[in-house]
Formats: sequence, structure tokens, C-alpha cells
Amino acid sequence: MSELTARLVKLGRDLGLEGPELRAFVKEERDREEKREAQERQEKKEAQERKEREAQEREDKMRKEEQERKDKLELEKLKLQAEIENAKSLHSKKDSSTSDWIAKYQE
Repeated sequence: MSELTARLVKLGRDLGLEGPELRAFVKEERDREEKREAQERQEKKEAQERKEREAQEREDKMRKEEQERKDKLELEKLKLQAEIENAKSLHSKKDSSTSDWIAKYQE
């Protein structure tokens, strides 16, 4: 006999139940306890699943934000590289035009 059944039998006898009434009482209370335990297990399972889902959502959000930062930095890098190339191009044109002007001035 399980501990729960033994406690229920004692409780039923303390309530003055005997025979079929005692058996019905024990069965009813045991069923009620099993349902309660099953409900608790289900609630714990759902809470754990919710916790895991929320953790996954946070992780996905962090990953997305990190990727957005990387993309933004890459875009900024490309813009700076384009500016550098543009400045180099302008500088070399300026040097050649300055050299041309100096040459004309010296003549």
C-alpha cells in the first residue's frame, strides 16, 4: 500500500468510514491527488517550455542585433574606403595639375 493510500485509509477511518464507503473515499481522494499532481507536472512543463522559448527569443534578438551592428560597421567601413579612394584620386589629380601650373609658371 502506498503512503498516500495508507494516509487516506487512516483519514477515512477517522471520519468513520468503513467497507465500500472507505474504498470509494480512498479511490476518489487518490484520483483527486493524482489529477492534482498531473496538473502540477503539466504546469511545470509548460513553465519550462515558456522559459526555454523566452531564452531562445532573447538569444535570437541578441544575435540579430549583433548582426545589424556588424552590417552597420561593414557599411561604414566601405563608405570610409570609398572616401579614402576618392581623396587619393583627387590628391593625385591636384598634384598633377599643380605640377603643370608650376611648369607653366617657370617657363
